Amino acid sequence: MIQIIFHALGGQGAKSAADILAEAAFSEGKEIQAFPDYGPERRRAPIRAYVRISDKKILTHEPIIRPDYTVIIDPSMISKERMSGICIVNSAETAEAVGKRTGYKGEIHVLNADKITSFANLPMLAAFVKISKAAKLETVLKQTEALFGKKMNPEKMKQTTDMMKKAYDLVK
Repeated sequence: MIQIIFHALGGQGAKSAADILAEAAFSEGKEIQAFPDYGPERRRAPIRAYVRISDKKILTHEPIIRPDYTVIIDPSMISKERMSGICIVNSAETAEAVGKRTGYKGEIHVLNADKITSFANLPMLAAFVKISKAAKLETVLKQTEALFGKKMNPEKMKQTTDMMKKAYDLVK
């Protein structure tokens, strides 16, 4: 089983990213759980969205404490306290600079998602998929289209999936 925490501020799409990931993994035959954790619902308040993906039935239902992966969507939330497992962070800094600034000694990958788009959740999801291989990018793109396809015109949807492919290619 792999466990993931997405950190973001309310309204930045962490819950949507977690839902897309979970649905993609489910459509690939995996067992999944996805659930948010936030206090009073309001924009710009810190939130966490959790995802579990497993080949076997998932029996636990508690919050994830020690994730295998941490995805930090908002750069202002990068801190040692939030970082655990393999970290994928939205930052203009290098991975080495993030590690030095936070004191985090684990594996760090960075993607400057804010440079790609104003909504960093989907490029960060694509970056996570490349690093973790928890689901196939093609499946994640299909789930993104399923969630947002009716809300976006076809041109905007293509721009969104192209942006996700670019993020996938950029992250190392």
